[in-house]
Amino acid sequence: MSRSAFLGFTLLLNFSGLAGTIYVDPVNGNNAWTGLCETYDGAACGPKRTIAAAVAIAVNGDTVQLADGVYRGEGNADLALGGRAITLRGDTAAPSNIVIEFTS
Repeated sequence: MSRSAFLGFTLLLNFSGLAGTIYVDPVNGNNAWTGLCETYDGAACGPKRTIAAAVAIAVNGDTVQLADGVYRGEGNADLALGGRAITLRGDTAAPSNIVIEFTS
């Protein structure tokens, strides 16, 4: 393997490692938590409660992952991504388990 190919591979690995997952749970979440843990760790790491709180801290390439539940009210509708490339996806194989109500 040539040195230039090896360096390109290293950069690709480092670049892909920048993207993260921000978790959201409308029942068990808290917007004061980091959003970087799927469940609360007893300190500060746990899921956000609203989609907007997760989107606010997301950067290009991040995934905002929604737990099953009903997302309603302030912080869950009229979302602005701010031109960032963010993936919003459900944490389930059954899309009907996630409901986003667009009226407050």
